[in-house]
Amino acid sequence: MEAHNGTISFESAMGAGTTFKVELSSYQVPDAEGSILVLEDDDNLAKLIQIALSKLNLPTVHLRSAEEATLALQRIRSLPPRLCIVDIHLEGSKSGWDFMAELYSHPEFFRTPIIVSTALEPPLDYHEKDIEKFLRKPFSMDKLLQVAEQLLFHTEHNPSYVFPAQDEGFLTSTLKKNGMEVCDITRDEDTIQVELKPKTDS
Repeated sequence: MEAHNGTISFESAMGAGTTFKVELSSYQVPDAEGSILVLEDDDNLAKLIQIALSKLNLPTVHLRSAEEATLALQRIRSLPPRLCIVDIHLEGSKSGWDFMAELYSHPEFFRTPIIVSTALEPPLDYHEKDIEKFLRKPFSMDKLLQVAEQLLFHTEHNPSYVFPAQDEGFLTSTLKKNGMEVCDITRDEDTIQVELKPKTDS
């Protein structure tokens, strides 16, 4: 209770029993309308990310768990999030992958671009089906800003991912195994950008 800034009290009557009373402050879900969502449980890193992104002149919202971020999505009424920067290991029982699956299944927000910020390599079955980026920590704030600007303002309509530099053949075969056909691959010194065939309705 102390960890959640709550209180607990009780009343007891001999022979009648004890009644416990638990009080918690109501949780206020952050307003994510038209914002950049930063899902990061490291408060210091989240602050650095928000400072870097302030150059884009867009509102940012810091969230520490996938559960909290999912609630924020559910409360949006008009403007979808502009961009999500997602760590994989978060507070709570769910991970960044769970949030991305939730975002992709949303009928209106599934095209929200994503930068995956994590110390992990993407899992072999990683196939979020929209505009996503995958950057390993640590990465510079300049690089983060560059990638964010690309996603926000210069990305074509075809789904595209950016992965850490790795074997292109393995990457292509893994994507194909998960139902995604590669149109084009471009590489810079530390990332591989994969353009996919547009998703078609079945």
